[in-house]
Amino acid sequence: MTFKPGDEVQHLSGGPKMVVTGDGNYGGIVCRWWDEKLKDFKSENFEEVEIRPYQAPSGGRPFVVNPR
Repeated sequence: MTFKPGDEVQHLSGGPKMVVTGDGNYGGIVCRWWDEKLKDFKSENFEEVEIRPYQAPSGGRPFVVNPR
């Protein structure tokens, strides 16, 4: 599978949603994501075999506030 800039991906082990920003070093792919703990964006070079297309977590029913 080939990823292109703008694709939403995730590391195979899980983690945050990342956005592909371009080609990295030695055939890698550069991804960027928001680090909530640091309150800043992070960027890293990944091998293509380390990432997959992002899938939102499957939740049950949507959360609804009961307005009583």
